[in-house]
Amino acid sequence: MSRKISIMVLLAGMAVSAVIVVATVSSSVRRQRIKAYEQAKQTTTQTTPVEVGYFLREYEGELAVFRGESQTPFRKLGVGLDLMSDYDKVLLHDGIFVQTQKELNALIEDYTS
Repeated sequence: MSRKISIMVLLAGMAVSAVIVVATVSSSVRRQRIKAYEQAKQTTTQTTPVEVGYFLREYEGELAVFRGESQTPFRKLGVGLDLMSDYDKVLLHDGIFVQTQKELNALIEDYTS
């Protein structure tokens, strides 16, 4: 009889140990999934488009818009520099940088009106 009790206690102990191992493994897997999800979410939300910006400057005697560091105009405005002040000519020769399309539109309106 004592041998039966020993076997039963041993089996019960093995069953409890198996439950603990399964619970620990599933908890670890769950934590790893949550961590991977949070990292993916953080990477996705931190990725933002980079704006290159615009330059308004003189090109072949006229106003032109350039994107970023491009040497070819993105858009020619057909407005000559002949009637502009020397100060504006110097600024436009070097180029005036703006970050957004909205700022660019305001700058173009200032120089063409």
